[in-house]
Amino acid sequence: MKFNDKLVFGIVLLLLVGIVGLNIYVKEATKGGGLSELSTRSSSTNLLTGAAVGTSDLAVQTTANCWQYTSIANGCTADNGCKWRNDSWNSNGWCEELNCWSLYSQSDCANTAVPGKNCTWQGSSTFYTCDKVSCWSFSGTNANSCVNNSLNLACNWDNYCYTSAGNAYANCWQYQNQSACANVTGCSWGQCMEKGCWSYNTEPACKGGKDWNGRNCTWDSTYSYCQENGCWRYSNQSTCPNSTGGLNCEWKWNSCQEKDCWSWDFTNSSACINNTANISCSWDGSYCDKQDCWSYNTNATCSQQPNCNWKAYASSGWCNEVNCWTWDSMSGGNRSSCVNNTYSLACIWSGNPPGNNTNGWCYKDVSTVGCSNKTTERDCMDTMYCWWQYTNWSNPSAGGNCSTPGAFGAGTSNTIQNSWNPGCYIFDFNVTDCNNTLGCNHTGTVCAAVPAHANYNEIIANGINCSMINDSTLCNGIPALSSCCAWQNGSCAANKISTACWDQMQQKTEDNCEDADTSTRCQQIAGSPWYMPCQWENSTSNCKLKAEMTLKV
Repeated sequence: MKFNDKLVFGIVLLLLVGIVGLNIYVKEATKGGGLSELSTRSSSTNLLTGAAVGTSDLAVQTTANCWQYTSIANGCTADNGCKWRNDSWNSNGWCEELNCWSLYSQSDCANTAVPGKNCTWQGSSTFYTCDKVSCWSFSGTNANSCVNNSLNLACNWDNYCYTSAGNAYANCWQYQNQSACANVTGCSWGQCMEKGCWSYNTEPACKGGKDWNGRNCTWDSTYSYCQENGCWRYSNQSTCPNSTGGLNCEWKWNSCQEKDCWSWDFTNSSACINNTANISCSWDGSYCDKQDCWSYNTNATCSQQPNCNWKAYASSGWCNEVNCWTWDSMSGGNRSSCVNNTYSLACIWSGNPPGNNTNGWCYKDVSTVGCSNKTTERDCMDTMYCWWQYTNWSNPSAGGNCSTPGAFGAGTSNTIQNSWNPGCYIFDFNVTDCNNTLGCNHTGTVCAAVPAHANYNEIIANGINCSMINDSTLCNGIPALSSCCAWQNGSCAANKISTACWDQMQQKTEDNCEDADTSTRCQQIAGSPWYMPCQWENSTSNCKLKAEMTLKV
């Protein structure tokens, strides 16, 4: 198809799409850089979800988001990738996406079929951190221990049932007394919270009060409110060193700041560690770092520090999706457990370094995944590539199958989508990406196909494709081809049912080349990560589409 033909066809297609309202489809197709040709539908026996442009009629059917369904009868079913849920937050219930993470109990995780996914329950675990003692440290004790704490911190006690550990779905807030709260796993009674100077409403109360850090509060007589006493209140160099109320201020970087470890940056180890403010610091070459509670990672070292507390935290269990990454070496996997996994997932191993069978990553083999693997209408249409074919148009609840464009059976054109890819020219402004594409070479001015390369004829005829990308970062992120790509085991492969390269693409305000106001911006959108075929036209001072470039490689 010649460029002029493509241009005319594109205008017609956009008009048709505007009529049927397929805005989402157009957005994703534009982001991907691919052009699709929609052919006529010669038979009414194969009815498709999406747009089928024909000589006599148009057929459109789109899937809804789960939150749009108001009941199970209205469509909140597993066939649509949804599940109905109600709890104490909403007694009327709501529809949410059916996924492993939406199953909140071990029983549901084990017994609920999630189309296209394997779910397994991840048990609870306990982890430890070295925390600085604060008002929160006295939660779960009693009012006296909280308010009259040994650290002289200003704290408030609240008779409240809160989630302390382990059970994220306990809804502890609903229990109104200590007895009921104590009977629920993961709930504790009584929160001790920090009390700020703003809590004091009168001058006497303010002057006798302290902030969350144990320092005296200050009454502002001009505006009649209680505020914290900080070095920031001293606005000039002469008053800063004479601060009162337990402050230790210094004039630095043209402002009054509280002395801390960074005050001894670019000095020496002795000045940092043996500082005059008696602050616990450590020396790191040129910088003096604060040695706070979080710096200690064992019970022994944490417990030796004043006002530090070694604390255990219990995480609740959750329903986890089993995928190839389950067998990454960092999760205890290896090459054997990856490729021979018991879930029959098509996974491939990438050793680090290459050839290592015990250290590396386990990836999904995208070459084995296609539209037929999508078992629900929503998953099918979310690919922005596959098409859902109803078994019975008059009865959508009867189900259907997910098909590759063109694979719809007798009576339907098999040329419903022809992928289009750009040539080497999209890398005119990026020498590295150009030379990382097998068959392209940057001349210093433009990126052109290399006549002697094995890929030359393919680039001339059909443009560049994923298999020609020879860099993992470019492979996983390039949004300018007709599909996304995935780097696997040292090579780049097309992943037509993924939208990751467009989903993660940095946002821009320009929808087309003409929206770029300056030559600099024109060149930016023509480069990474968008690779729009734009060029600056000096004669008109406008950013224009490289119309002639669609015919060059």
